[in-house]
Amino acid sequence: MLTNSDVVREVWSAIERRDWDVLRSLCDERCIYTLPQSGERYSRDGFVRLNREYPGEWHVNVQSLIGCETWVVTEVTVSFRDRIDTGVSLFRVDSGRVVEIREYWPEPFEVPAWRNDWAERL
Repeated sequence: MLTNSDVVREVWSAIERRDWDVLRSLCDERCIYTLPQSGERYSRDGFVRLNREYPGEWHVNVQSLIGCETWVVTEVTVSFRDRIDTGVSLFRVDSGRVVEIREYWPEPFEVPAWRNDWAERL
C-alpha cells in the first residue's frame, strides 16, 4: 500500500503527465479542493477540471514534501514560458486517497526596505 506521501507524489506526477483519469482516481469522491486566498471551493471533478483546463504550457516540479499520519504538505514550482509560480499545498489523505486539498499561491514581492540591508537574495 502507498504511504500518504507516495499518494501525493502520484497526484503531482499525474498532473505533470496530464493523466486526468489517474488524478481523479487518487482523489476520493468526498475530496474538497479549496483556494482560501480567493475563496474558491471545488469538488473532486472540479479539481481535475481546473488542472485540465488551466491555460498555457506549464510544468510542475515538487521542491519539497513533508508527510505525517494524515497530512502531506508540498511546495511546488509551476514553470510557464515567462514566469515561475510557487505554491504550497496541504493534502489530507485517508485510506490511500486524497480527501482534502488546500492550496496557497503567493505573489512574489520585493524585500521591504526595513530588512533589505541584511537579506540574502535567492
